[in-house]
Amino acid sequence: MKNLLTFGFVVYFFLVSFGCAYAADNPGSTPEHQEAAAAQPTGTPTAEVPETVFDFGVVGEGNDYVHAFKFRNTGTGVLVIRKVLTV
Repeated sequence: MKNLLTFGFVVYFFLVSFGCAYAADNPGSTPEHQEAAAAQPTGTPTAEVPETVFDFGVVGEGNDYVHAFKFRNTGTGVLVIRKVLTV
């Protein structure tokens, strides 16, 4: 019984790993990607970001500080933000 369970976990792990690797190598292969590609209208997105840097100045330790950056899509296509980085 123990060997059967071990074999089952190995097969499951292999199938999950293979599926993830396939989806990573073929980004348009998942239904979500295909729907998103079909739903996107043509056009060119243009991001208008009036403020790209904000200096909090001297801040106290242990306090939370928040700043919201505003942006607007002034283009004719859908603007998709995939990654946001902070420094």
